[in-house]
Amino acid sequence: MDLMWILGSNFSGKTDCFRSAASNEKIKVKGNYENMIKLNQKKFKENVAFLDKLVRVKPQVDFNEMEKHYKNHLKLIMFMTNFPESYKNKKCYDPLIANAELPKNIRIKKSKCFLNVHNMTENRFLGRMTIEVYDSIVPKTAGNFKMLCQQQPGGLDYSGTQIFRIVPGLFCLAGDVEYSIGLGGISAINDEQYFDDENYLLGHNAPGTFMITFKPLTVLNGRHVVFGRVVGGMKTLRLIEDSGYATGKPKHKIVI
Repeated sequence: MDLMWILGSNFSGKTDCFRSAASNEKIKVKGNYENMIKLNQKKFKENVAFLDKLVRVKPQVDFNEMEKHYKNHLKLIMFMTNFPESYKNKKCYDPLIANAELPKNIRIKKSKCFLNVHNMTENRFLGRMTIEVYDSIVPKTAGNFKMLCQQQPGGLDYSGTQIFRIVPGLFCLAGDVEYSIGLGGISAINDEQYFDDENYLLGHNAPGTFMITFKPLTVLNGRHVVFGRVVGGMKTLRLIEDSGYATGKPKHKIVI
């Protein structure tokens, strides 16, 4: 090619107006019809996957994030208010037991345990659910659940048991330590087959009974004993919900 000289006492050099071999190859590949088809197919699959997530995803906020926001908000209120003592003396009532007809002298005692959930069909770990139980309201039921949450060598526990019924939008059933299909009936308390329902003071107004409900189900009040609720691992609970058919049959083998 011709060289263009830049005139001037302080400037001199040349300008190359041709594309490099690498640039020509890149443009050639980009304009290739087959590669464009592959690129479009890839984008189509990505769009379908994104649409699937968009349709299935449920709006939810992490519990720890909400608690952190609440504490920061409370600090700001305490700093700005003229009557901080009114906030310090304010009693926080648990929404699950706010309307329960409890004896006036009862002291609410709660504890927490957790369940690790696995999808055995896809061989992946779904996550951990943290469950808060009400020891002072239903001590026998809560004690039985906590004992079964602990791995007992040669004893009864939930490890390896299947979530045998999943009805999206309603509930899931689990905890059969005998047969893992819902036909068993042995508790951890002296290996009793059954024990009587303690009381129905708490209602099904939050996700967390075992049956674990996916939404408030007040229709079950008075039929099943409520002893706790899920306070952590809501994403895991939603993954469990997505693993069931409307008939209640699980799509995958979900195991604790």
